[in-house]
Amino acid sequence: MSIESTYSQLRSLYEHCETGIKEMIQKHKSDPDLFHPIGEDPYCQFCEQYNELSKKATIIRNNIEAYEREHPVDAPLISKVTAPSPSKPPFSVYDVQFNTGEHFLVYSDSAESCCTFLNKTTSSLLRSNRISKDYFDSFYLEDEQGSVIPLRTAVKGLRRKNKLIAEKAQTKLRTRGLCFNEAPFEFFKYSADNLNRLKAFCGEDCPISKTKKFTNSGRISVQDKRGMFAIENGQVLLKIGKDILIPLSKEEFEQNFSEDESLTWIKK
Repeated sequence: MSIESTYSQLRSLYEHCETGIKEMIQKHKSDPDLFHPIGEDPYCQFCEQYNELSKKATIIRNNIEAYEREHPVDAPLISKVTAPSPSKPPFSVYDVQFNTGEHFLVYSDSAESCCTFLNKTTSSLLRSNRISKDYFDSFYLEDEQGSVIPLRTAVKGLRRKNKLIAEKAQTKLRTRGLCFNEAPFEFFKYSADNLNRLKAFCGEDCPISKTKKFTNSGRISVQDKRGMFAIENGQVLLKIGKDILIPLSKEEFEQNFSEDESLTWIKK
């Protein structure tokens, strides 16, 4: 296979990934049961597919750009990213993650500009995503005092100048995560609105069915390897090890366990 054929295949794969990413964003946005930013929930199938496609697209794009630096091509992809145009590209917020584990929100005009501003190389860029203005109200930033503001408020009034908006770090607000006793246990705060995510949390080997009281209290029945139990709105499902599920009331959970500190965007 010639180098030119390989390049054409890479361009085709990249366009396929970009189309898939747009589809995942639209499906995620259209689902009335989802309230988290896309890519942030490990139990959400849209987030999982979005992250896989984004990672694949980044690898393919890097290979395409490496080829275009050495060979002249018609309508190169790299020019769409870095070449100047008659009208300057609009500034927006970029979600950039590096192979060092660092994770930032940066106000800039491109992922490459974010790297330059942060004194990072583009080769260290693990993942980048330009956040649509439609999602500005889905990102929340926490300041040093623990107050929370939406991303839209943080960027209001900013001019065309690179600015570090936030860095992913340990939150001071304990809202979700792992709880600890002698060893860390996963937990899930149940409500009828997140029934699908509860099914993912429990796994395929735990059939879940609605009871007659589902409409009023969200009450469902869960069948695990140890038997059947019921859980309703406000209760917490504790996962011990791989297969042990224990339903607790909100009061029982708060009296016996403490939650770990979740990662959140810390305002800069």
